[in-house]
Amino acid sequence: MKQIIFLLVIAIFTASCSHYSPQYSNASKIHGKKGSLPKGRNYRVQKGDTLFGIAWKHGVTVEELVRWNNLPSQNSIQVGQVLRTSATSPYPRTYATRTYADTIRSNPPTSTAKPANTQPAATANLPAISGWSWPTRGKIIQTYNGNIPSRQGIRIAGTRGQAVLAAANGRVTYVGADVKFIGRMVMIEHTGGLISIYGFLENNILVKEGQTVKRGQKIATMGIGQQNTPSLNFEIHRSGGKSVNPLSYIGSNAN
Repeated sequence: MKQIIFLLVIAIFTASCSHYSPQYSNASKIHGKKGSLPKGRNYRVQKGDTLFGIAWKHGVTVEELVRWNNLPSQNSIQVGQVLRTSATSPYPRTYATRTYADTIRSNPPTSTAKPANTQPAATANLPAISGWSWPTRGKIIQTYNGNIPSRQGIRIAGTRGQAVLAAANGRVTYVGADVKFIGRMVMIEHTGGLISIYGFLENNILVKEGQTVKRGQKIATMGIGQQNTPSLNFEIHRSGGKSVNPLSYIGSNAN
């Protein structure tokens, strides 16, 4: 019997050693008391933060933070990013929301800028990526140019009140009119760290922050854009805030 107990103790000790990590042994010295910050609130990433340290301070696991915030990896956080610290935390406005707003406010589009009438030849035959489609139907009246702050997306002309649809499956991260020069807008976060932006919307927005939406689902209706023209401003950004050509995802032709 003593021999059996001895073997069990050895087995437990061995299992414990196999999960030993210096990260955990020094955590209290580096990050302070575990659970020192309350769960259930959003946390803004500070300079020098690590996901492990944030998890430790909130008394949760790294894996939970990754899941609650749809992070692509444990090393993907950035200064200024807002994280959920529990499954019930309010869904945060993403890092891209802040980056986008700051960029537009510091580089407002000029009222004299004339929209392009046609698409450049380089984008004339781009196919849509599976799972993506046009957010509305109409003619492109302004093309994408990532080097110009006021042209981080495309603008599609149409009729005031026509349907604006989610371009891909995702979760709504922002609804409002806090960003000047873009009017009422909706932002949707998608897998792969992508965020789609829909601007110049009417005030009858049909979705709320935190809501899951499907591709093709009606989220709003088209309002009045610049030059007093009914249009939709549509953009796609990566999680760090950098814009990409929307036609690379939705294709050159409305589908």
